[in-house]
Amino acid sequence: MYGKYSGKLFTITGEKTSKVTGKKDYDNDPLKFNTDLNVEVDKLNQKILDEIKSIDYNKVRYNETRYNNFKELSFAHDELLEIASLLFKKHGLLGKIISDKFDFILIDEYQDTNEKIVDIFLNSIPKNNKTTIGFFGDSMQGIYDNGIGDVEREIAEKKLIKIEKEDNFRCSDKVIHFINTIRNDGLKQELALKNDETLEDRKGEVKLYYSIYGKKPTNNNSVVDKENYLDTLNKMIAHVSADNPEVKKLMLTNKSISNELGFNILYQIFNDRYTEVKEEIEKTFERIQLIEIYELCSAYKNKNYNFVLAKLKKCGFEINYPGAEPRSIKSQKV
Repeated sequence: MYGKYSGKLFTITGEKTSKVTGKKDYDNDPLKFNTDLNVEVDKLNQKILDEIKSIDYNKVRYNETRYNNFKELSFAHDELLEIASLLFKKHGLLGKIISDKFDFILIDEYQDTNEKIVDIFLNSIPKNNKTTIGFFGDSMQGIYDNGIGDVEREIAEKKLIKIEKEDNFRCSDKVIHFINTIRNDGLKQELALKNDETLEDRKGEVKLYYSIYGKKPTNNNSVVDKENYLDTLNKMIAHVSADNPEVKKLMLTNKSISNELGFNILYQIFNDRYTEVKEEIEKTFERIQLIEIYELCSAYKNKNYNFVLAKLKKCGFEINYPGAEPRSIKSQKV
């Protein structure tokens, strides 16, 4: 609590606090320490409230980054979800508007959907509405830690009807058998063939590689712990790749891909600031024309000269043969 207070105080006032009281001193009189800290927290909260009230609320905006900005009173992506939740709870009309506007709302990969958003759709839309809410996904395929994970509680409360998808039109028979073995939700899938597909078309094999590490590090663990975990994981992947050179690796996050392809530092720079990292990297590269340069170099390397010539001509340039008389080109406004 003291650390959170210290950070907020510096953000709001620029004041630095003294080092936090050590455990030995704290244990001598914890009640006094907590009481004094709460008094200071109340003072800071009042300053924050006064600052917010001094700013025109019409200027509050979404800033499209990962961080709230107190000085300009703009909020980040995670806070957008929080604000949406508060608005729907306070103003019942919003739920009615959604209900009147949409007959169906279908949410894909529900297991990675923020819990507050799930709550909006299940609890803020009028009970007598005609809007059908559909959640599609698999609770065992969650990628992100901040998703709802599963909706078993909502199913138990009769807010959702569970429809299990037993037919598997994608995997081979051995993969399906393996998946059924490790699932813990009771679902057992069966091989289902597409039109004109035979059992032979869906044959495959399964190999399980594993490495024992211990407890997986969380966001609160040190950088060293995270690096040790990734090092163990990458060694196992390298071993699998050596044994199976034809195997394609599926990476679930862009961060994993950046580590694999060697631009993890660049990715981290954008990840520390923006929510939509991939889009922000692309926008920046387009702004400094790096993507165009890459496209030109790649086209030239692959002997796609028509692409190169078309790009150059569009920019007002032409390539002449050696010894040919240069031709003038009208300047173009860019």
